[in-house]
Amino acid sequence: MKIAIFGATGFIGKELLAKCQEKHWEIVALDIRRDADWVQKMKDCDAVVNLGGHPLFQNRWNDRIKGLIYDSRVSGTHSIVAALKDSKVKVLVNASAIGIYGSGEQNVDETSRAADDFLARLCKAWEEEALAAQRLYKVRTVVVRFGVVLGKGGGALEKLLPPFKLGIGGPIGSGKQSMSWIHVDDVVGILLHALENEKVSGILNATAPNIVSNKEFSKTLGKVLHRPAVAPLPKAMLYLLVGEAAGIIASGQRVHPTITQQSGYTFKFPEIEIALTDIMQKGT
Repeated sequence: MKIAIFGATGFIGKELLAKCQEKHWEIVALDIRRDADWVQKMKDCDAVVNLGGHPLFQNRWNDRIKGLIYDSRVSGTHSIVAALKDSKVKVLVNASAIGIYGSGEQNVDETSRAADDFLARLCKAWEEEALAAQRLYKVRTVVVRFGVVLGKGGGALEKLLPPFKLGIGGPIGSGKQSMSWIHVDDVVGILLHALENEKVSGILNATAPNIVSNKEFSKTLGKVLHRPAVAPLPKAMLYLLVGEAAGIIASGQRVHPTITQQSGYTFKFPEIEIALTDIMQKGT
């Protein structure tokens, strides 16, 4: 299989690239901003994975950064889908996020409605651009909504680890809010599942089946690191670390991977302690 990957140098992209190479697939790493001939290179591929977009946790959010986050995803996906016309591409796997559901303690899954805040509007517009590939060009399309991705060298955990390693980490606020997390290996597993299974299309949630409270997550991370994790981390401190993006970590969500599991995907890391232990053993 010959696959074009947009965002291959990112946190998830690097992990996906490594797994594709293990399968001896031909990989074409593309960047809309830097590759002048990306359209022609993509047209010759069998599949496209679009992980492109300005990182959510790289900068503190302001109007300019929000604009970058939005445009890099929505406009970028629009350009990719438009370029699928008269291509060999049979499947598009496009990233999205569980931010589409908004925050709260209600149980939601792939069939639930979108909320109406910045992230929800972003994800809705992003997904609409991706799903146009199936409607316009009959390209099988899978949209994968990422939860809080845990892994080495990136994502939310990279921001949360320093205080925990110093022994001053703990639950955010009351810690009662639910956390819809996932090990990065399962994110990659779901992406590969979407690529390889012709019957899979539409929306898949990339969240572990066992949701935990923020307090349970913090307690488990402290246990794995052999550090105390009892002092509550004020939301204000989290906002100092990552700015408005703290809302992604601080707000509760109960997102279930109902259709993901119904489609035949089996999670490698369904339990938080097993997941965090594996990540810490790999180093960060």
